[in-house]
Amino acid sequence: MKKRELIIKTAITLFTENGFDNTSTANITKKAKVATGTLFHYFKNKRELISEAYLDTKREFFAEIKKNLSEEEEVKNTIKKIFTNSILWGIDNPEKIKFLLQFSSSPYISSVTRKKMEEDEKYFINFLKKGIKEKWIKNLPIDYILATSFNQIVSTVNYLILIKSKDRKLIEKIVLSLMDFIKN
Repeated sequence: MKKRELIIKTAITLFTENGFDNTSTANITKKAKVATGTLFHYFKNKRELISEAYLDTKREFFAEIKKNLSEEEEVKNTIKKIFTNSILWGIDNPEKIKFLLQFSSSPYISSVTRKKMEEDEKYFINFLKKGIKEKWIKNLPIDYILATSFNQIVSTVNYLILIKSKDRKLIEKIVLSLMDFIKN
């Protein structure tokens, strides 16, 4: 693992365990077993580290969500895949999903990072707009659909981790119940 990735992985662990304010760069470098200078070689300060960790994690999450999606596929099936991919990624990455939830509305995320995230979210925003236009999706505010969908995914991931299950049939059943914003 590259040192930058190691620092981010360690920081995510400590941030989710202790919170941002209770995690020092010294804690991170000690746990990652890297020199303090190494951390500051990659990140100017802790605020930049948190922003970069958030951006990297969110991009990884988005890349996983988009796996096996097709422009030609029916909107309903695409939404099922998006939810399923999200849930499976969350189960495989419980610290990262917790980190995303914990810091998604944090003041520690820089405006530059938020702007970069808007670029990455365009795919999903355009998809939802298309679904609304084609009357597959209820005409609700896009940011509401994104926020409630993410919260449903996190709740589902937490539940499946709690019961220690990756049962695809259960996940499929849950996903169908989550797709509330789809028109019948």
